[in-house]
Amino acid sequence: LLLKEGVASGAGKGRVRKVLMGAQFAIALFMVVGTLAVFAQLHWMRTTDLGFRKENLLSITMPQPPGEDTLAWDALRPLKEELQRESFVTGATFTQSLPGQSGGRWVLQVNTPEGRIDKPMPILGTDADFPALLGIELVAGRYFDPDLPSDESGSVIVNESAVKAFGWKDPLAEKVYVPNDTQSPEPQQELTVIGVVKDFHYASLHTPIEPICLFRSNKRYGPRQLVLRLAPGDVGAQLASLQKRWNTLRPNDDWEAIFLTDSIAQLYQAEDKLFRVFTAFAVLTILLTVMGLYGLAYFTAKQRTREIGIRRVMGAPLIDIVRRMNREFVVLLGFALLVAFPLAFYAIGRWLETFAYHTDISPLLYASALLITLLVTVLTVSVQAYRAAVADPVKALRYE
Repeated sequence: LLLKEGVASGAGKGRVRKVLMGAQFAIALFMVVGTLAVFAQLHWMRTTDLGFRKENLLSITMPQPPGEDTLAWDALRPLKEELQRESFVTGATFTQSLPGQSGGRWVLQVNTPEGRIDKPMPILGTDADFPALLGIELVAGRYFDPDLPSDESGSVIVNESAVKAFGWKDPLAEKVYVPNDTQSPEPQQELTVIGVVKDFHYASLHTPIEPICLFRSNKRYGPRQLVLRLAPGDVGAQLASLQKRWNTLRPNDDWEAIFLTDSIAQLYQAEDKLFRVFTAFAVLTILLTVMGLYGLAYFTAKQRTREIGIRRVMGAPLIDIVRRMNREFVVLLGFALLVAFPLAFYAIGRWLETFAYHTDISPLLYASALLITLLVTVLTVSVQAYRAAVADPVKALRYE
C-alpha cells in the first residue's frame, strides 16, 4: 500500500502515509525489542549459576529389574567402579534423579515453632558421593559418610530453604519424619539432619526453590541413573569408550546416556521456539519496513525534486540534503518509539513473570533496538536522498 503513488501523494493521503509508516516503525521496534529480550533471558538461563556444576556430567539410564530381585540389583552396583576405570572419568554417583528431571515428592513431617506439620517435599535418593560430585555447597554439618551405617537409613540433608521455611534455629539438632500409614500415629522412620546445603535449582527456573531432602538410597532397590563426571577432552571418543565397556559388562541392556546440560536445555524448548519465532518475525518486519521506507523515500524525493535542485544550485552540501530527507522519517520513528516501547515493556514484564527467576532487562536493550531500527531507516532513506542530490540540477529545476 505504501508503495502506491496514489497513497503517497496529496496532503490528506500524506497523513495516511505517515500513519502507516509510523505503525510499521512501531511494529518493527516491538519485534526487535521482544527478540532481544527473549535472547537475553535464554542466555541468562544457560549461563546463570544453578548452585551446582552441570558441565561434563553424563547421566546413564540403569536397567530396572523387579524390585524384589535383590540379586539383580546387586549385580548392577559394580558398574560404578567398572566405568570409573576409564582414565577420563573423575567421579561417579548413583541417584534416583537429577536436577532438571522429575524426581519424587513425599509428604514428610517436620517440627516448626507452631508444632509438627505434614509437608509435601521433593526428595532426591542418592548415594554418598552425590553432593560432592555435583559440587553442591555445604553450609553446615557434613555430607553423607559411606563408612557410617547410620547414614544409610537414618540421615538426611536439607537445603537452606527448608531451614527458613520451618523456622529452624539449629538445623543440625532437628529431625525429619517419614510418616506411617494413616492408621498409625507413630512415625515410620526418624531421620537426623546431618547437613545443610546451599539452595540449588533442582527444577526449572520457572519454579521457585522449595525445601528439599536428600536421602541415601536403600540398597534393596537400584538407582535409576549412574552419573559420571568426565574430564574435558574428546567427548566422542569418551562416549565410545564408555559404551564399549558398558556393552562388555551388560550386553543385554541398552546404552542410554545424556549430558546433564542437554537434559536441562530440554526444560526450555518452549522458550527456544519462541525465540526462533520472534527472530523470524523481526527479520520479516525489518524487511517490510525497508521496502516501505525505500518506496516512501523515492516518492518524497520525487515530490521535492525542484527543492533539491534549487538547493544544489545554491551550493547546499550533499550532507545537508541527506539530513533534511532523513529528518521526517526520524521524527516518525520517534513517535513510533513512544507507542512501541511501553507496549514492549509491559509484554516483556508479563512474560518474565512466568519465571520464578529471570534476568533484568537493561535499558541498553531498548537502546539497541532503537539503534538497529534507526540505522536501517537512515541507510535506506539516505540511498534515495543521495540519488536525488547527485542528479543533474538543471533537469531537477525543469521538473513539474
